Amino acid sequence: MKNTAYIERYRSLLEEDEIIRAWMHSRCGDLRLLDQMKKENPEKEQEIRELQTIFNKLKIVEKGLSPLEKERLWNRIEKKRKKTYHVLQMRNVLRYAAVVVCVLATSLYFFWQKTPGDIPVDYESILSEMIFEEDSVQNVLLVFSDEKKMEMTDEKVELVYDAQGNISVNSLNIENEASAGRQTDGYNRLYVPYGKTMHVSLSDGTKIWVNSGSRLIYPASFAGGKREIYLDGEIYLEVAKNEKMPFVVKTNDIEVEVLGTAFNISAYTNEDTQSVVLANGSVAVKNKSHKQPTIIQPNQKYTLAKSTQEVHLDTVDVFYYICWRYNLILSDSESLSTILKRLERYYNVRVDYNPHEINAIQVKGKLDLKNTIEETLHIISMTTSINYSIEDESIKVSVNP
Repeated sequence: MKNTAYIERYRSLLEEDEIIRAWMHSRCGDLRLLDQMKKENPEKEQEIRELQTIFNKLKIVEKGLSPLEKERLWNRIEKKRKKTYHVLQMRNVLRYAAVVVCVLATSLYFFWQKTPGDIPVDYESILSEMIFEEDSVQNVLLVFSDEKKMEMTDEKVELVYDAQGNISVNSLNIENEASAGRQTDGYNRLYVPYGKTMHVSLSDGTKIWVNSGSRLIYPASFAGGKREIYLDGEIYLEVAKNEKMPFVVKTNDIEVEVLGTAFNISAYTNEDTQSVVLANGSVAVKNKSHKQPTIIQPNQKYTLAKSTQEVHLDTVDVFYYICWRYNLILSDSESLSTILKRLERYYNVRVDYNPHEINAIQVKGKLDLKNTIEETLHIISMTTSINYSIEDESIKVSVNP
């Protein structure tokens, strides 16, 4: 939906609802008041939530005006509104103008300088709208832009979008009311909990394998000059080639741009590094500290150390980094603590251990994740000097004395 459509929806909400008109009178529509209004007026929760969503869609990174210029702009709006307040026919016009100008004035620079597809998306805000306790979610969860949720309980999940944004789950078409009506507007948020993996086919034909403990933000159908998604976690992609519409994967620390290629990206927020491993094609990786992108060739691994912002580029065996797609872990002298973190995500278990002892142990070989967690730990114990015990969903690993 374009900005003009959101503005029209603002107008209709202001015309229809006295409570929302009261909110408009707050300075620039203070979003904190909306949360308070929902508590005081539960019967208006749907309308107020819609207003929050619209406000977020109109919110753009504020780089065009300085704080002093924005203050002066607000003062001019206030003076004009008060001056004409006694004119009944102008009152509603000024109310609408106060809201629209306040939201959009700070971003005029971007509209003059950039195309709509270049306007930055505030993914952190979108991610924060996932209102649920992640620890309590046991199945793959899809959250639509209007906060409606769809939980997928099958052991293996394949989610497919067509060119219009309609979806099917494991070859079963979802009703239009649940798919096309909601998804073509705004962003979908996908959460894959520990113990689960899944496959997604986007509307452009791009295929994504999503690893355990990952969150993904993407539009149901792409528009504008580029295709863009946001990741917190790990995915393997086979990007559909479109030279006129580059594909971009963003994380909280890096940005990967491609035209058509296959690569793995690991970007868990709670880990110290983020990495990109290229299977074929070519990608450009940017980070916050380096102005020039790093070009990666096939069989290369780009690693960013988040604490120091140091970048390393190494030649690797790609299959070691993408074999999780096939329920495998291949290790060539990785620390046991790294392997245990992967097992925690894959099996959805908690592993307790002394990191100083475990970090010193190196693991080599293949682990078949189709086995149970107990069978997998038994294989590790046969090649390393560890003991383990399992109680419910908690596992204790220690080093043999």
